[in-house]
Amino acid sequence: MYQGQVPYRDFFTGYGPLIYYVHAAAFAMLGVSINAVRILMAVVNATTAAGLYVLSRRFVPPAWAVAPACCSSCCNPGTSR
Repeated sequence: MYQGQVPYRDFFTGYGPLIYYVHAAAFAMLGVSINAVRILMAVVNATTAAGLYVLSRRFVPPAWAVAPACCSSCCNPGTSR
């Protein structure tokens, strides 16, 4: 898509088209490499963990609000190698 391809016409995928536009934007900003996608996913995962903490703070004490954020960070598919 970074080179002008269109999903479902030029290639088939089982994923929705938005992720490819996000990856293309990351490639445009950071260069075409796997590190651009890794940085993008690190930002997305950190934002998700922060959002879970803020949302959890509304319902539980601050010490317990850390648990969903930690579980999200540890159980995310992109965190294991």
